Amino acid sequence: MELSLNVICDGLADEGGKLGENPQNDRMQYQGILPYCSGTDYGAEIREHCVLAAKAEEFTAGLKGCALLCVGKPIPEIVRANACILLPESADLNRMICRVQELFLWFNRWEAELLDHLNQPDFLHVGCRFLADYMHTAVGFHDDRQILLAWNDIKEFTDWHYDKSLDRYVLSDELRNQFKMSSLYKETMNRKKVALYDDDSVEYPSLYCNFFVSDQFIGRYGAVLKDGPPRAGDYQIMEYLHRLTERAFSYGNLPLGNLERETEKLLSEALNGSARGIEDMRKQLAAFQWGESDRYVVVAVPLEERDASSHTTVVSSLNLKQMYPAGFTLIKDEHIILFLNLTRSNLREEDMPSSLADFLREGFFKAGISAGKSDIHYLADAYQEALQVIQIGNDMDPTKWSYRFPDYRMNYVYWKCLQDMSSSSLVKERFFRLEKYDRKHGTSLRDTLRVYLDHDRNLARTSDELYIHRSTLQYRLEKIENLTGFDLSDPETRFQLLFTYRLLDWEQQ
Repeated sequence: MELSLNVICDGLADEGGKLGENPQNDRMQYQGILPYCSGTDYGAEIREHCVLAAKAEEFTAGLKGCALLCVGKPIPEIVRANACILLPESADLNRMICRVQELFLWFNRWEAELLDHLNQPDFLHVGCRFLADYMHTAVGFHDDRQILLAWNDIKEFTDWHYDKSLDRYVLSDELRNQFKMSSLYKETMNRKKVALYDDDSVEYPSLYCNFFVSDQFIGRYGAVLKDGPPRAGDYQIMEYLHRLTERAFSYGNLPLGNLERETEKLLSEALNGSARGIEDMRKQLAAFQWGESDRYVVVAVPLEERDASSHTTVVSSLNLKQMYPAGFTLIKDEHIILFLNLTRSNLREEDMPSSLADFLREGFFKAGISAGKSDIHYLADAYQEALQVIQIGNDMDPTKWSYRFPDYRMNYVYWKCLQDMSSSSLVKERFFRLEKYDRKHGTSLRDTLRVYLDHDRNLARTSDELYIHRSTLQYRLEKIENLTGFDLSDPETRFQLLFTYRLLDWEQQ
């Protein structure tokens, strides 16, 4: 983990460490400490990422742009040209180097634990423990509803009370009302940087850091300051934790319910085809680090009476959300709807049936899966695809657990065509002359035309499949054109005839 000189100096405060004024003091860029030797050529990377330690008299005047740990007071030129932590002459240099290195090791261990929990729901608790361990105080994270989501020691949060109905710790009514009346507290809701809160409504001041997503306040970290004002490094370590929390949030596992609820509302509007809902949803997705070109699918899982009566619907929806952190679920129109980012899930749309299989079998569910898309403006179309393919797929392949719209696209077209009208209304009447002629004369003109169109008017292949001579085929084709008036050289006519055959096949099936 990279530290700033502020943080390092805070760790040496009991040794009398002080910082010289330098803009480099607050840069989180240092990874370790090295003894300084006069005459050594330190490369640019070492000068940028390592603190150089020595007694003050050992630093040469030409040194510039480095971070130094000085035992004693160096010449003014050194202090002006470098960022310096100044220690008393009585300090033991070797012991100071060891202490700084131990500080780096301590932060590195914590960073490893934080990174291990980035994709876990308990990240906020781990983050609070880290900050509390560093600042030696109580730290908590609450959401916008004043519900405590994470903490290091609940006994320290005397203003928070357990609410049985919510199964959560909530802020006391007294303090909540005081905050409502406090203009200073209201101002804190808009702060984008780590700041100090201190007024008459609280017993102790606190250092806090708000968490926003797309300018929407989600919650905040707060550290109670019982032992005096915050140190300079406290601000930077809290900012570091904030950046990690943003990364953890992008994985979709943090229990920040308000934004999820808002997103579900926008998603429901977007699925209905609302232009404003789709645009609002596009902006909201940016808060979840969805890329403009990310591919997605919509999955619809129909619910039956048994699901509602056994109260399993919400649990099933939550299980689906847990399976796919890079997605959103909601219950809509008697369906569980999953809106899933394929790109961030490292899934292909073809993988969805196998990915959903266990969930569907265990819950006795079926699912419709839309075609993959990469434009949020087609979200309502994807929703309809997922809904419609369930009906078609279940009729055609009732033993399957899931149905992908791309596998049933043309079946959907035929089904839609025949929903309100019979084939007699959709097929040109002249086409049925072939069937009547075949019945009356014992011929097979209708089948001949089908094979001819299927082989894209290739006479040789058509003749071979029908086991007739080429001249016989040509005679039949002339007969078909004379009987029906169809011009078989016209692409539009051929398309309509092929569609007619497919439509009649589907109707018969």
